[in-house]
Amino acid sequence: MKKIFVLTLLLFALKVSAAPTYSYKGGRTSVTLSSEFVTALETLEISLGRIKPARIRAGVARFPANFSEVDLADASAEIFHTGGLTLSSDTTVVELSNFIIDTDEGVLTGSVKVDNSIVDRIPLFNVTLSPDVATPLPATPSLTVPASLTLTETAATTLNATFGVEAFAADLDVGSSSSAIRRGRD
Repeated sequence: MKKIFVLTLLLFALKVSAAPTYSYKGGRTSVTLSSEFVTALETLEISLGRIKPARIRAGVARFPANFSEVDLADASAEIFHTGGLTLSSDTTVVELSNFIIDTDEGVLTGSVKVDNSIVDRIPLFNVTLSPDVATPLPATPSLTVPASLTLTETAATTLNATFGVEAFAADLDVGSSSSAIRRGRD
């Protein structure tokens, strides 16, 4: 009986100390592509394109965020996106799509296809939250989560092998991102 009481108290304490997690059902992530990343693609004669409904204009790629879960206490978040990017050479097309940003793991994963064949979901970019993100986050109808993105070692290795180059390096600055998400009606 004493064990059950202690276990109940422990579970209650855990529940009371847990921060609320909010669901967000819309928004977008904008990525301002770095000149380093754009120059690397141009040097390799690799064209950057979009997978709808993503958009690219004036060096900024925008991806709809269709669902997000955010822990307000520590800014842990999973942000799910639609659309993506294409990287195309004369002979090869790489599609990177259906991005998931996981701020707790510090990574953006994506589905990868090469010449219309599915490869896998891989970690594409390292995600580092901006030091300006103050926690706890406010319980507001919308949030903006800024971060920086760099190429993961896995993505660099995959792109180098796919395009037959050695130019992609881990930690290549891809750009800065801003995820603006909003709460939907429950």
